[in-house]
Amino acid sequence: FSLMRLLGWRDSYQALIVPHLFSAFGVFLLRQFFLTIPPSLEEAAIIDGCSYWGVFQRIVLPLARPALATLTVFAFLQAWNDFMWPLIMTDSPELAVLSVGLSYLQQMSHTDWPLLMAGAVMALLPVLAYTNQEIATSIAFFKRLLVRKGIFATARMRMTGFRWDRFNERIAEELIDRYLALETEVQEV
Repeated sequence: FSLMRLLGWRDSYQALIVPHLFSAFGVFLLRQFFLTIPPSLEEAAIIDGCSYWGVFQRIVLPLARPALATLTVFAFLQAWNDFMWPLIMTDSPELAVLSVGLSYLQQMSHTDWPLLMAGAVMALLPVLAYTNQEIATSIAFFKRLLVRKGIFATARMRMTGFRWDRFNERIAEELIDRYLALETEVQEV
């Protein structure tokens, strides 16, 4: 709070955004992830003539995408659900974030519950949309993986009464043969 006041950022967007850009959790998470990258990758790139910045940009950063995505999700959720910091840093209602705005709807004598609940649902929608997008991406990845092996398609056909008129029978037979071969391999093991 004192630093924001000294910088003159109190009651401004900078006071709401900048503190969330850096966190001890992010430093710890990325440090632990970077420790898992084998030094031999970096050494091989340096021997091949890559600079330290090139090693970071071409090798380490692409490998760190999962950790960066995880950090992004956690940082977004922490910033979105934050209540105390925006309450302390902003005085004007124009800069009030959604969680603080919802608290303005609660009054001592009367609370308009339908309006408060509608606001709570509106506050939840971006989080649900983001997490559903991540879940849908994960499900699509696993579906592609399982379809390549032939397991998902045959299981789906058996469970849902698959419509053969929309599906090439030759491909279906190949998938069933693959599934049966995998079943027999698993039973033998």
